[in-house]
Amino acid sequence: MYGKCGLLGHARQVFDETVVRETADVISWNSIVAAYVQKDEDKKVLELFDLMVSLNSFDLRPDAVSLVNVLPACGSLGAWKRGKQLQGYAIRRCLDEDVFVGNAIVDMYAKCKRLDDANKVFELMEVKDVVSWNALVTGYSQIGRFDEA
Repeated sequence: MYGKCGLLGHARQVFDETVVRETADVISWNSIVAAYVQKDEDKKVLELFDLMVSLNSFDLRPDAVSLVNVLPACGSLGAWKRGKQLQGYAIRRCLDEDVFVGNAIVDMYAKCKRLDDANKVFELMEVKDVVSWNALVTGYSQIGRFDEA
């Protein structure tokens, strides 16, 4: 609730209390990460995701929502190698079949100007929606490859 209202400090305080009490679940983690995404705190998004993964708890496995939150941060930071690692995680967990995850991967590569990678992911997506197409077209347009867009 605090995160959606832009009260990041309060959201983090409540979240930290759940971590101390060991009651934080993947939903709690996704919520705090989403709050940082909303504030364009991309480096913090990746730090929190790393912390979540480092706890190595079965209950805290990143899910599709986690990836959809974190992949745009990779794109904004130009961290395509990190995004590629997340794509690998998505493939291993069969999360890449989710259209939202696929869109986030395509968008991440497009923002990193890796259009060949974005196109490969796009072509492998079984389900595509308008967001899928827009991510790819926007990526091509932003690097001046209008004929391919």
